[in-house]
Amino acid sequence: MPGVQILALPSPLASRSIPEVQQLAHEYAGQIAEMLTNGK
Repeated sequence: MPGVQILALPSPLASRSIPEVQQLAHEYAGQIAEMLTNGK
């Protein structure tokens, strides 16, 4: 599919503490927001 981008995220369901999941969310938030708003 032309123009499709995939962002692979680590699973938050793996054995992670709440602070670890929050850190993952923080690390990927910019990329997720950009893909949602710009389609890139």
